[in-house]
Amino acid sequence: MKHKVYLSNTDDTVQALKDSLSKAFQFAGVSLPVGRSIIVKPNMTWTSWKPGVTTTPALLEALAEILVDHGDRLTFVEGDGGMNSWKAEEALYSHGCHDLAKRFGDKVGVRSVMHEPTRIEPVTIQGTKVAIPLPESLLDPDKFFITIPTLKTHCMSYVSLNYKNQWGCIPNTKRLRHHHMLASAVIAINRLIGVDLSIVDAITALDGNGPMYGEEIPFGALIVGREPGAVARVCTRVMQLDHLDAPILRLADQLGQIPRDESIETSSPVEDFLKHRFRPVVLPKNRISIGLSKSKWATWFVYDSPVTPVIYGIRKSIFGWKGIPRNAVPEWIYDYPAPPSEVEADTDPEKREESDQ
Repeated sequence: MKHKVYLSNTDDTVQALKDSLSKAFQFAGVSLPVGRSIIVKPNMTWTSWKPGVTTTPALLEALAEILVDHGDRLTFVEGDGGMNSWKAEEALYSHGCHDLAKRFGDKVGVRSVMHEPTRIEPVTIQGTKVAIPLPESLLDPDKFFITIPTLKTHCMSYVSLNYKNQWGCIPNTKRLRHHHMLASAVIAINRLIGVDLSIVDAITALDGNGPMYGEEIPFGALIVGREPGAVARVCTRVMQLDHLDAPILRLADQLGQIPRDESIETSSPVEDFLKHRFRPVVLPKNRISIGLSKSKWATWFVYDSPVTPVIYGIRKSIFGWKGIPRNAVPEWIYDYPAPPSEVEADTDPEKREESDQ
């Protein structure tokens, strides 16, 4: 049986993306759920949209329109940035998710995973025990989970695709302390959450020193499929990279999650999408982090110990720190996570206008 992955060119208009998604669902055999909670996890590595770095807002809008037309209710979720670098509420707001909630009422929700009850379900991956608290809603077996990463390189994990995107589901800004077992942790999180659909945003890709910096590559494509391993393999092929060079995907391959190329059927030839040869870049400061991540004690000492503020103070003085002013977004979004019945009240235009001042 072939693993079907939709691979096609597209532009960044909402209508074009809706057309592409509809074709993708048909080709990949995606059956949209009826009566199930749909959770959508974009890739929001920063508070504002950065092409190639964060998920394209028009893609989120196109997906919302399709799911709402189908009669489903969806919730956009995200976690805060590592080491409190940014707030999920800010990212969700600036990527248009709150506008979609306002537009569609109780059909669209917006939620930061930082405010949810959590549960630990230990998983052992090749002898490594992973026990990380995850939001209970993401562990619900009746949900339908959609991940929407971007096509980009990563200075720590080589690439950042549909497996790595779930790292942001950990509701702890000090999740970097788990970097000593990053590959095992990401595989465990994906197993526990259960990804039903991967939509890789390759409208603009990122090459070089990702996941935040690098060269924006106008790629103009979507990569969609039900099997995470097949989607990840197609992504690395169009990036002209060996998936075995990525620790997370290498472990997934060892676990039998990455199918062989001959067992993957794409809607278009992969050869037609070899538009750019990607080259992950690791800077000296990244090599320091990579070295520290090999030790459980070192990751604790740097990221979650009493001296962490001192270390980050030194880091800031050397490398600088780019932040976003708190007043860049209205205050009401920080109280936004709410039951569907409260969505309309929380998006009251008068309340928003008052908070903008």
